[in-house]
Amino acid sequence: MKWLMVFFLLVFGSLSFAREVSFSWEPMEGAQQYEIQLSNSEDFTKPLKAQTLDAPNFSATLDPGKYFYRVRVIDKAKHPGKWSNTAPVTVAPPAPELIKPPQAYETSYYEHKPEIEFTWKAIDLTATYEIIIKDSTGTEVINTTSDKASFKASLPGGDYQWQVRSLGKSPIPGRSSAEEIPSDFAKPWTFKIKKNEMEKPVLITPLEGAKLSNHDPIKFTWTQDSHAHFADINIEQLNSDKPNNLSFKKITEKEFKKVIEKGGTYRWSVTAKEEADTTGETSETREFQVLEDPLFAGNYELELNMSYGYGSYQTDSSLQTFSVAQIHQKSYGAGMRYGLSAGYYVFRSMGFFISAREGSETIENLSPVEKELDGQVRFRFGANGFFQEFWFGYRQMDIVEAENTPVANAIDINTTGPLVGTRVSAEVNPRIKIQATAFYYKPINASSSQQTVLGPFNADVVGGSLGVKWNFKNRFWLGYRFAIERVAATLVAPLSPPYINSTWGQYRTEPIFLSISYER
Repeated sequence: MKWLMVFFLLVFGSLSFAREVSFSWEPMEGAQQYEIQLSNSEDFTKPLKAQTLDAPNFSATLDPGKYFYRVRVIDKAKHPGKWSNTAPVTVAPPAPELIKPPQAYETSYYEHKPEIEFTWKAIDLTATYEIIIKDSTGTEVINTTSDKASFKASLPGGDYQWQVRSLGKSPIPGRSSAEEIPSDFAKPWTFKIKKNEMEKPVLITPLEGAKLSNHDPIKFTWTQDSHAHFADINIEQLNSDKPNNLSFKKITEKEFKKVIEKGGTYRWSVTAKEEADTTGETSETREFQVLEDPLFAGNYELELNMSYGYGSYQTDSSLQTFSVAQIHQKSYGAGMRYGLSAGYYVFRSMGFFISAREGSETIENLSPVEKELDGQVRFRFGANGFFQEFWFGYRQMDIVEAENTPVANAIDINTTGPLVGTRVSAEVNPRIKIQATAFYYKPINASSSQQTVLGPFNADVVGGSLGVKWNFKNRFWLGYRFAIERVAATLVAPLSPPYINSTWGQYRTEPIFLSISYER
């Protein structure tokens, strides 16, 4: 469409902006008349106008451009005098008509400077324009050209005025045009841009002087101006030769979580921004402490585990049939166990735990079920990644006596009694820790699931483990440990066959003990 209009202008001529121009000069003594010539060139070979005048003034309607004129006197005898010196005349096109922003326009912004479109009425499609924008001091902040009747600019807050003039036509292929004349500047229009100030962010958590664990994500929260859509968090460690300074950019929420593993005193602030690349407003600073001691009230632990183990069962029995006989037996078994445990520390150094495990072993042609259920009160002490726990509790545990005379048999004895234990934990680094445990269980009550009549029963159970845990994501840990368990028991009972007494021992090894836990 634009090139169609250009073609139209080439064929039928450009728009007319002819203006009336007045010429005048000092009257000459003895002059009866005056003759004036107007031409496009200084040699006046082809004058545009030539006219005899009775008075020293003249008016003509001329298109924009550059002209030359000269005047001579004609006396009473009709004799012409000499021509005056040639004088140039420039006829400028009319100033463009401004459209928007309108006169006295006002707008405002916070940080992202508004893009204002300046438009005016086009002289023609081939014109170029000069745009000037000045601030309140009269200093030009923009002086540029455009081949369109529009221009866009982003400006900071302030009072401005703008004006436009045409500079003539742009070159058109295949056409040679005379030098174009700039138009007058349009009367300047004013506009105002107001910069609004955003409110500074207000920090919420962590509180001033808060003491936080290096094992848990620290929750940073704040409030910010409704016009702020991005935030940068700056965290600076104080009083450290090698400070652990952290910076997080372009956060779109008013909440952020981060685990800070290095202990120390930190200072943090938030810079809220309207756009990701703007300056923004920065909050006041606030200090908090990160403790490398993981012990504090509110810690909890949930663990799921599974293990594969094998054990040996050694039985020594005194058997009375028609005569007293000594019987020595040894059996072996293997199988899986599954368990879970959960605990919560009500106080910094005291918590409550429960745990349960169940599994079965294949002992020759037997498959007795083994169950454990514990309730514990734990106490812990330590700091800087090393701590020790002690627990006291009560256990329900199945103890198996495996026999093989003459047919495989097993007595599953359900026991209950007190339990004591300890665990030592040491951090290699924030993601790896080593743990060692030991326990002692003393059954004081016993009964048989096979409805066997039991006599006096005495047993001692000891065990322990050595393992490692790896923090693979946030609060989740994967664990491996090597565990052992030793049972020594004596039973006196009228059984069938009628044993006088029986002593046996179980030694169970669990070389594969895997766990996944969620810890805080």
